[in-house]
Amino acid sequence: MKKALMVSHVAYAIDMFNIPNIRLLISMGYEVQVACNFDDRSSLSDEKVALLKEKLTALGVKYHNIPFERQPLKPANLKAYTQLKKLIDGEKFELIHCHTPVGGIITRLAAAASRRKNGTRVIYTAHGFHFFKGAPLINWLIYFTAEKLCSYFTDTLITINKEDFSNAQHKLNSKKVCYVPGVGVDTDFFSGTRGKREALLKEISADENSIILLSIGELSDRKNHSVSIKALSQMKNDNVHLVIAGTGEKREEFLSLAKELGVDGRVHLLGFRTDVAELLKSADIFLFPSIQEGLPVALMEAMSCGLPVICSEIRGNTDLIDDSCGVLCPATDAFAFKSAVEKLTEDDALRSAMAQKALQESKKYDIKIIENYMKDIYSGE
Repeated sequence: MKKALMVSHVAYAIDMFNIPNIRLLISMGYEVQVACNFDDRSSLSDEKVALLKEKLTALGVKYHNIPFERQPLKPANLKAYTQLKKLIDGEKFELIHCHTPVGGIITRLAAAASRRKNGTRVIYTAHGFHFFKGAPLINWLIYFTAEKLCSYFTDTLITINKEDFSNAQHKLNSKKVCYVPGVGVDTDFFSGTRGKREALLKEISADENSIILLSIGELSDRKNHSVSIKALSQMKNDNVHLVIAGTGEKREEFLSLAKELGVDGRVHLLGFRTDVAELLKSADIFLFPSIQEGLPVALMEAMSCGLPVICSEIRGNTDLIDDSCGVLCPATDAFAFKSAVEKLTEDDALRSAMAQKALQESKKYDIKIIENYMKDIYSGE
């Protein structure tokens, strides 16, 4: 039986993005193995890791714990390279598909000998290069240099947004560069989900006339929720509430900012949620002020629920949103976000038209379409 290896430095990328790819490879006759750092708890809890292992076992997938570290120069990454190379050389995989910057770099270096001797085909998905328009110079010096080197050991480089696709075509040296519009969304599930607005209003102690701005994402600097809180503080309408679903190290900082700006009663941090679709269906506007993205799944899910969007004008977001289905704002401009919210809340017809267009556009990113892209790539077409 043909063998394939799926690699990521964190288990999160396996769980959230690659179960459909694993199932696809199995359907194509591959014995699939997975390698990642199952001990890294920065993105998945103990419970979620245990569930992932159960899911992989049920699929007949053998998994390996490799001690990848998020920072490229950490000593543990040398150990990760050694363990991964031993696995690759021993198993003689026909195909290796790697993800995440560190996982992608180490895997391609570790697979170089097998690629040369055994004809192993190496595929790398860039979920958003760390070098991009407006990125710090240090990102270009470190990550572009690393990606440039590793591109010589890459048979197929998959990019998920147009800026990365252009950079990969013109600046890197992979044998083949493909554009795949994201990891896919089950649009039927999200569009068909029913909301629970009354329950949400009760949870946040808001009345039925409230306007709910919903954000989904980690409580981090990258997701930039502080701009949303600042925008809320500038609004005259006290019936507008900001609801954020996600966990992260910035929770207390965001709560303090909300209190300082006098909107702590209208900023609601819900933590980790398993009912994202229901939350999206209960909101009025999706707010997404992120500073850096590849092609954001949360944004595609919001579109699939028929939500008008107000988001930052950055790579990835601009692939998904134009002025027919949302409003693009400079990422750090709280006043622009405040003005966009007021524009949509004061014009029901505009908000409804944007919602319908968002729902229509989301169909381009359906999981079935992405599966067809990936089947062609795995087949070498």
